Amino acid sequence: MGALMSNTKVVNFLHARVDLSRGQASTFLVPDFSSATRREGVLAWDPGVAGVLGGLVLQASDGGHAGERHLEGDELIVAISGTLTVMLLDDHGNVQESISLQENEATLIPCGVWHRLQLDGACRYLFFGGGRTEIRRD
Repeated sequence: MGALMSNTKVVNFLHARVDLSRGQASTFLVPDFSSATRREGVLAWDPGVAGVLGGLVLQASDGGHAGERHLEGDELIVAISGTLTVMLLDDHGNVQESISLQENEATLIPCGVWHRLQLDGACRYLFFGGGRTEIRRD
């Protein structure tokens, strides 16, 4: 879980995430991976959100991992600037489908589907969804 920033009115969204909750107050938080566990080349992380996790990412190169999947919900990716390709993977890491996104385009990644991003240079994108996440290391 991340450190809560619930009294904060304005945050730099490149350094914070949001927990959009239903039926309770939504909060900003700072991602904290200190509770993540490693097992057989997979990093398991629980952000501890009650709702939907969201954030803004400015990324200059590929993610440096062999894929991730979200265990509690679909993930929405929205390209803000630059171009990126969402690669949907099978359980062995083989690419099953590639989805190219230009500025202002979005895609949904189904819950439980392994995926990774391939960037064509610096890219800014929004993400919403996820929850408990598994990340395969290279």
